[in-house]
Amino acid sequence: GADKLAARAQAKLDGGKPLEAIHLLDIALGAEPSNVTALKVKQATLGKLLAESGGQNLSETMWLKSEMTATEAALGAKPA
Repeated sequence: GADKLAARAQAKLDGGKPLEAIHLLDIALGAEPSNVTALKVKQATLGKLLAESGGQNLSETMWLKSEMTATEAALGAKPA
């Protein structure tokens, strides 16, 4: 389920592959949009991608910030 995909995504993130992690998280959250584990890993992954982006591409930066806001809102609506 989504928890297993979130664990795989965390392993990808830990291994320096945040783009692969995001793909797994999209699948996990597509199946279970309110899965707290997947949302937390997505939040960390988006933060990593934003830090790595260097702010050079405005479209990318704004998309990442928008996704982070949406993820934080989804987490805020769920018990920790």
